[in-house]
Amino acid sequence: AAMVYLTGSMNSARERKSKMSKMAEFARTSRSKTKSRQVAMYECAASKLETIYKEIRRKQEVAKFIYEELQLAPWHLTAEFIDVHKQAQGTGMMRLTGLGDPSGLGEAYNFLREVDAKPN
Repeated sequence: AAMVYLTGSMNSARERKSKMSKMAEFARTSRSKTKSRQVAMYECAASKLETIYKEIRRKQEVAKFIYEELQLAPWHLTAEFIDVHKQAQGTGMMRLTGLGDPSGLGEAYNFLREVDAKPN
């Protein structure tokens, strides 16, 4: 749930930053009677939104790292393996490569469960 929230926040912050940057650029290049104070306000808002976007992106990267580390915890890997092979829950498939490969080269077994393509 936290990853979904952070991803949504990051996307909306990126969108707001982009719109404000476009408004600042338009105000700067416009031949209309845009006052310098208004242009400065747009540029200040764009820089603040850039800072907010970078902070949210950093939080999202940290949350992703923590989630991946929890996926690799021995108790999680053991539970995934038992659920799939002993209790026949889920698709019964384990990933062949990716995050859980201890060799990092595709030369070892990965005990993370493959995500179902179709929900049951």
